[in-house]
Amino acid sequence: MGWLAHLIVDAALAVGLLVAGIHGKGADYLVLDAAGACLLVSVGITAGRGRTRRRAPRLAHRLFDGLLALLLLVSPLIVTAAHAGLDVFATVMAELVAVILARDSIVTREPRQAVSGTGAIEVRAYETAAGGQGTESRDSLARRLGRGAGTSRPDLSAGARRAGRAAGRFARHRQP
Repeated sequence: MGWLAHLIVDAALAVGLLVAGIHGKGADYLVLDAAGACLLVSVGITAGRGRTRRRAPRLAHRLFDGLLALLLLVSPLIVTAAHAGLDVFATVMAELVAVILARDSIVTREPRQAVSGTGAIEVRAYETAAGGQGTESRDSLARRLGRGAGTSRPDLSAGARRAGRAAGRFARHRQP
């Protein structure tokens, strides 16, 4: 499950918990209201797609989902210990939401980083017309490395081959 789908599911569960909690009376329904409000706040403060600033890390959100799932699973025991009557609908809803939250917190995958932590290399490459003059001077170290990266090992990534070719083009352009 992707991160955006995770946030959508959490928001839908939060709204469902709040609606069910408002329409009922009793300690079980207060548990549903509290869980729905906590989940809605968690969705609101967690970084999602398109946000420029991370308010809460995604791992913290997933851990909070797991904790909330655990609390919803034991909520009938807590309500019974408080000598309040259990409602079947509220208990079943709390248990089902707990299972969904636990599953989502486990199977949600973290998105891959588009750029490595070291930063990107920017190269400007220029194509030149092929000519017969000075082909030996064009075979610079960068060009030879580019050719070697492109042909030596088939398991090299396409990015390494492109970087070698771009280095060769750059070296050709710099030669008079």
